[in-house]
Amino acid sequence: AGFEVADRIRLQYSAGPRLAEAIVAFAGHIRRETLAVELGPEEIAEPDIRRAVKANGQPVELALRKER
Repeated sequence: AGFEVADRIRLQYSAGPRLAEAIVAFAGHIRRETLAVELGPEEIAEPDIRRAVKANGQPVELALRKER
């Protein structure tokens, strides 16, 4: 997708309540590790990547966009 290791991103998630609670609890760590300037459930306009995955067996949809 043309990303560099040092790129800043906006990261959006859509998850069930249990997983969303864990994401909120570890939001600072997730932002630091992914270099995300924004992390939240709010929809990202025109994401560069959108994927449905599983985390600990729970479905989650992730979208990210490179900070321009």
